[in-house]
Amino acid sequence: MTQWLNRFTLGAAGITVLTLTACLSPTANQHSTFTRADYRQLERLLQQGEWQAADRETLVQMLAVADRQKQGWLSAQAIATFPCEDFATINRIWQQYSDRRFGFSIQKRIWEAVGGKPGIYDRQIALKLGERVGWQKNGQWQSYNHLTFTANAPVGHLPATTGNGVSGGVWGGVATMAGRVKACATVFDRLPNVLQKKAEKVVQQHQTALRAG
Repeated sequence: MTQWLNRFTLGAAGITVLTLTACLSPTANQHSTFTRADYRQLERLLQQGEWQAADRETLVQMLAVADRQKQGWLSAQAIATFPCEDFATINRIWQQYSDRRFGFSIQKRIWEAVGGKPGIYDRQIALKLGERVGWQKNGQWQSYNHLTFTANAPVGHLPATTGNGVSGGVWGGVATMAGRVKACATVFDRLPNVLQKKAEKVVQQHQTALRAG
């Protein structure tokens, strides 16, 4: 979406690409409708390629939405009731800035590809997923600081802290996340179209302002 918007703005006299892009960024000045969560910092970090900081920011935001800051980790129940709009928004931001290499929906696909069922934890499947996404090497789960925080990390490698994959799936990890992606499927499919319409509305508003002088 961002590339399309950039090309669109080139024909808008009097407005620089940088300024209009900031206005049209899918998450700029935007909060979750249900929780008022603010994902602008997450988007900024991903734009700048700060993958580890973005991963930690993802957990911070999810803990705030789930009201689990004191616990410092996400429970299966917290994910089962996590607002679909927030979940889909975080996923879309990760996909957008990783060229669709990272995100919850990608991890769900990999979980299924190695034989897992969304929402159902299986230790053997978790081991296969760990090997596939690079959280595990030679049968050992990697510590968080030894993960690969670059754009070239294995597909599905990030986000890591939210899926709790590096711990071996203590509470279900990606299996639990995959179950929520499946439950929120209609929102995951709908959200990009909603954001596109909002972006187009902003374009129209800017054009009107230009014509008005």
